[in-house]
Amino acid sequence: MSISKTKSGSYQVNVYIPSDVRQALGVNHSRLAQVVKTKLKAHELETNYLNQINQARMGKVSNLAVHNSAITFESFYKKEWLPAYLSGSTGHAGQVPRLSTSNLTQRLFRLHILPLFGSYTLIELNNNPSLVIDKLSQHAITFANVKQLSSYTSQVFAEAKYRKYLNSDNISPEIHRVPPTRKIQLKRHREVNGGDALTVNELLDWFNAVEYDYQSQKLCRQDYVMFYLTLFIGDRKSETYGLQWSDISLKQGYIDIIHSLDENGNLQPTKEGKQTRVKITHKLVLLLRVWKVQQFQQLVAAGINPTPQQFVFTYTNARGQVNQPVNPFYLNNRLKTIRKRHPELAKTHPHALRHTFATIAHQGGASMEEISKALTHSDTKTTRDYVDTPAIVTLSTFNKFESQLMKAKEKPANPNGFADQ
Repeated sequence: MSISKTKSGSYQVNVYIPSDVRQALGVNHSRLAQVVKTKLKAHELETNYLNQINQARMGKVSNLAVHNSAITFESFYKKEWLPAYLSGSTGHAGQVPRLSTSNLTQRLFRLHILPLFGSYTLIELNNNPSLVIDKLSQHAITFANVKQLSSYTSQVFAEAKYRKYLNSDNISPEIHRVPPTRKIQLKRHREVNGGDALTVNELLDWFNAVEYDYQSQKLCRQDYVMFYLTLFIGDRKSETYGLQWSDISLKQGYIDIIHSLDENGNLQPTKEGKQTRVKITHKLVLLLRVWKVQQFQQLVAAGINPTPQQFVFTYTNARGQVNQPVNPFYLNNRLKTIRKRHPELAKTHPHALRHTFATIAHQGGASMEEISKALTHSDTKTTRDYVDTPAIVTLSTFNKFESQLMKAKEKPANPNGFADQ
């Protein structure tokens, strides 16, 4: 029989595909297997498979259908999906992706998705959703961002249906079954170890170390200013990297966060596409003012005439080119170097400083709404993941509970000995 009941109560359809119709159906294996919830659905699926086999034997599969169904996942990705993605016509956003985003997407396909599915034909995978789910679920054990892999995989099959390579998309409705195993493990690990944020005392240790290195000239003024700026305004490091002097008003004491710097050194809109004006402390104003004068002197000495669009933070790259936008790991590397000189410091990284800002601000009395606005989050749900503090339950609720009990006790007793209904 081609239909069997599984231990979980579902039904597996397992149909033999004769060798003479495999090419027409676009499959390389001798069997097509799929698990469905009901016996009725299993019989419908079995009938569908058998009809496809009969149609292929009678030559009713057109040349175009043969070509389309036999195309591999990798070939379709390169021929159809990737050009559509780069033009902005896939997914829900309907926007042309940034260069940094498209580079990351292609890297995810090259390193993860294509090794999983590239050699299979579209119809093989579409007829076997359980195969796709199982492979992604297995990959999720070691790869945290499996949600993004699932999303892109789903988009490929949606595009294949749209372009008539497939009659139906059997993958997208089932892709939610892939569990984010590694992500859950990492989250639990962070929760057990207190989250990503530094404690107040750990942060004070960092302040002391940074101050010591700066005073002993082991840390240059630019790196000193970058550390304090990134921490005290709670922005993303790419937004710090993208700051230009035209974004900063030292006289009025604010910074306009309107850009971010991608991995190729190009200015892009911020992650949420927002423009945010952040008031800064008097200390930050003084630090930036001193750094602006020093940077101006250094640039003029190098034969460069600074403009208002001059980046606040730059470096000399490996080719000896001066005044270049800093690379994506600039601040990460500076933090590692400081910790190497002071191994007693708690481990941290730029994004953890953002968590630290949110957590300590919340401990200091800032509301989730205020922190969310400062971090330029789209909602407070995301912000709650940044605040590594437990929910505080005060006595207010208990007092109200106890008050209601006391009121009930003070009521006169019912003559019949029963409580009032």
